[in-house]
Amino acid sequence: MRLQDVPIPFFFLAILTASVLGYDDLKLDGHERELYSVAYSADGNFLVSAANDRTIRVWGTSQGTNVVIKTGYGASRTASISPDGALVAGRFETGLAVWNAKTGERLAPLVGDASVDGTVLRVLFSPEGKTIVSGHERGVVRIWNTKSLKTIGELRRDKPNSDSHVVQSMAFLTDDQLAVGYDNALVIWSLRSMSEVKELLDVSTQSLHYVKSSNILIANQQANVGALRIWNTTNWNNVFTADQNDRSENYLRSLTPIDSRVAIGVNDQGDFESFDLVRYRRTNKTFRAPYKLAPGGFAISPSGKQVANYFGGNLYQIHLQTIDFK
Repeated sequence: MRLQDVPIPFFFLAILTASVLGYDDLKLDGHERELYSVAYSADGNFLVSAANDRTIRVWGTSQGTNVVIKTGYGASRTASISPDGALVAGRFETGLAVWNAKTGERLAPLVGDASVDGTVLRVLFSPEGKTIVSGHERGVVRIWNTKSLKTIGELRRDKPNSDSHVVQSMAFLTDDQLAVGYDNALVIWSLRSMSEVKELLDVSTQSLHYVKSSNILIANQQANVGALRIWNTTNWNNVFTADQNDRSENYLRSLTPIDSRVAIGVNDQGDFESFDLVRYRRTNKTFRAPYKLAPGGFAISPSGKQVANYFGGNLYQIHLQTIDFK
């Protein structure tokens, strides 16, 4: 819809509504193509974004300044910022690279062999920042030391009857234990022994999140399938699975856990609400996306006081909103 096609009263009402609700606290402009992911630093002072314009950007969440990181050819679909905010890891061309988060300087050369591992699809720092893990399209997960920036091991599933090993998602349970979601299974790995601890079959995860305070692992299965699943990691009981007929669970584009709650997408317009991880039920506290055009996803700051919405369409923006998620 063009601006001149919007009725004038409605247009001004939309501006007033956005202003009252605090939607436009800060707009982060700079990306020139679709955004694929955003993630906060551990202290919430920085945000890292990956986009289809061959860049990763590191933003200051209070002032909106950013550092531009060039990632070579191909789309940069994944990026992670270290717990201390000093390093950024992400896809460089088809492999993995590490950059200085404040200057954008590449600290490590192109690593990995795409002909063997396939393209990097996911990357993640460990909770204490000692290691980086990269997940690849041919199923291998490589572990890197953040000081030497050299590989120290790999995780590889060698299941002869497995249909696919594509790494879809990853989440650290501890510095030495990693959950990896593949096309057809969820596997818990020990990084100390480089071996499988637990395997859950017939699970396809779009994203994984671990909540340490509750000892639970949350899986967002494929979007539009309505499959929010939660396991107790002490005994691996499946304590909750969303009703696939419940449309409120049908658009899990993003998941962000904050203490005893998790933010879940509730529709295809980018809105989300708080889900109670104690009673395993919706709280019916809904947060509206500032724009309904091509929502991409969101992330919640560690404090639960800010949300970063990102969009597709022709926006290519990130909007930071002040909220009270808790």
